[in-house]
Amino acid sequence: MSRKLLIALEAIDGVGKTTVAQILAQLMGAEYVKTPTADIYNQRHYYDQCGDPLVRFMFYLNSNLITSRYIAPILEEKPVVCDRYLVSTIVFHQAMGVDTSIVDVDRLPILKPDFYFCLQAEEKVRLERLHSRGVLSDTDGQIDLLRRADKLLPQYCTQVIDTTYITAEEVANIIYSTVS
Repeated sequence: MSRKLLIALEAIDGVGKTTVAQILAQLMGAEYVKTPTADIYNQRHYYDQCGDPLVRFMFYLNSNLITSRYIAPILEEKPVVCDRYLVSTIVFHQAMGVDTSIVDVDRLPILKPDFYFCLQAEEKVRLERLHSRGVLSDTDGQIDLLRRADKLLPQYCTQVIDTTYITAEEVANIIYSTVS
């Protein structure tokens, strides 16, 4: 039996990625998976604050390996829509100055998505969305990091979709028509 589709939505915060992923999963009858998965999510805060981007990169890379093992049996039964995956890990850490080429990701025992979709939105709209959620303060250079990561994302994706002026449902339908 061949495995079902694995679709990864990659994006920085504030573009509607999670909402789109959930809608798309429902449209496709797919499993929605957010990374890092619940079993290691609580550890994430330690690595986010550890101060060493390379150690943080290794944690998130490992979380992708764990996610891959988690979704493998699901893909035997139904498609999976992944809310961030390997591309986000690579891009965010490149934006932090990590030389991610120290790991040959092609040799990792990790499931490769059939499609990587990059969602982007105009910065003003993204920042408004983040401020409305109360999750953004630029005391730690977060906005600059998001800018750098956003510029890197498209080179790794199958398709880039601008979510600035369209609804999450419209974005999900664009992706659905692409993968169907």
